Amino acid sequence: MQYVSDLRHCNNFTLAQNTIINVSRGPTGINNENTGSYTVQNNLWYSNWGGGFNRGSAGTYVQDHNSFLRHGSCPTGTANICDTSAPNPFVNWQGGNFNLASENNDWNNRVALGDPYTIDLNGTVRTTDRGAYEYISGAPPPSDTTPPSAPSGVSVQ
Repeated sequence: MQYVSDLRHCNNFTLAQNTIINVSRGPTGINNENTGSYTVQNNLWYSNWGGGFNRGSAGTYVQDHNSFLRHGSCPTGTANICDTSAPNPFVNWQGGNFNLASENNDWNNRVALGDPYTIDLNGTVRTTDRGAYEYISGAPPPSDTTPPSAPSGVSVQ
């Protein structure tokens, strides 16, 4: 992961439906010292060092419906969730599986957004959850149910 210390020239962007996890160096928020705009919605921050949302002197800023779980700071915003003792929301983030392990008020109640934010990374239609993935109840489907083919050109001696 690359640490970027100067984002003052980042203007007019949207950060939506992302999962930001285990960043231990530097801020994980938005620092806009210019007069542009940004929209930050439906993101899930978990176990990060900190970060806030610093607005520029002018511009348009929307920052709402984000979850800050076990996070170093809690930015204000409409319908944000801040929970320093939240459970780990992921199936196995240390192993690279960022799917949500359960439904929880700490990460549902997203604001409805238009395309391309209506489908998660697994192709699931979004209904309630913040972050990169929508929770799906029940066991995940097997990745491959096709039996292997019998080997050919093999002889037993």
